[in-house]
Amino acid sequence: MIRSITFSDHLTIGHEAIDSQHQEWIEVANQLLRIDDPVEDCEAFSAALLHLIRYTRHHFATEEGLMEQWAYPRVEAQRQAHARILADLSASLDEDRSSCEVAQKIHEMLERWIIEHLLQEDLLLRDFLAQRPGDAAEA
Repeated sequence: MIRSITFSDHLTIGHEAIDSQHQEWIEVANQLLRIDDPVEDCEAFSAALLHLIRYTRHHFATEEGLMEQWAYPRVEAQRQAHARILADLSASLDEDRSSCEVAQKIHEMLERWIIEHLLQEDLLLRDFLAQRPGDAAEA
């Protein structure tokens, strides 16, 4: 099980605001991942999960708005992936927090999101931005 995620250059897409938000999202996710025992520290676990959900909503709204502005052809696929991620995270809030299975499920979800979304979908956005005029990366 991963205990923390490290932001590095291979996670950047070349847009300052999105890259900054990805870095902040990883810091927020790490707060959740570092909770050793969600049963013993249920309050901190719930607070960290709620913070992650709120920040994720904020980030997705920013990212989708920029994708629309750039006429990114995969914006709808991104929107659908974002909705699935938020639904999965939100469903975790409703589960019994006395179970370590919830923490394990969230760890797996975050790991899957990093691999499937950030390292695949968002890097397609990086390729798209690389083909645009210089102002797209700063818009």
